[in-house]
Amino acid sequence: MSDWIKHLARRIQEKDSETAKDIKAGERRQHLINEQGPAFYKEMIGALDRDIQSLTANLAGDITSFPTTVQTQGDGDIPNGPVYITRHACPAVSANLSLQIPQEQMSLSYLKVEPGPIAEGQEHQYLSLIFRFEVGEYDGPYVVLPFGENPKTFQTPDQLARYIMELLFMV
Repeated sequence: MSDWIKHLARRIQEKDSETAKDIKAGERRQHLINEQGPAFYKEMIGALDRDIQSLTANLAGDITSFPTTVQTQGDGDIPNGPVYITRHACPAVSANLSLQIPQEQMSLSYLKVEPGPIAEGQEHQYLSLIFRFEVGEYDGPYVVLPFGENPKTFQTPDQLARYIMELLFMV
């Protein structure tokens, strides 16, 4: 190999090594989110469903007991469409979650209504939150709600499910 090729190769290595590291790290991050993000989401939906069943059982027989449903779409292991959570009253809940792996996020849209049943023609205010996937130092995914003064970090699907439960059902 000629000296000028060796010199050119060294110059590329010196000049572009940091850029190459950044590109490789981004590719690895994307790969990990693509591979592990859907499983994190599936576990979170499972935890949310268990928490809703537990809440329903704790309210059974009480005047505040109303059916709460969790509907998923998709035939596979991972819901491939929105997950809908609904409850008619006490508190009224209308929410949907969706996984958006190409954007490295999941979203939650939910209805904030005054106490009581959701009435026809009633003014509704939908709020939306975007949870960003991140990758930890041991290559495991976690989720961040990055907005506001104090961004919230959820290391496990159970932590995120609890946050969503409290957000939707706290009166």
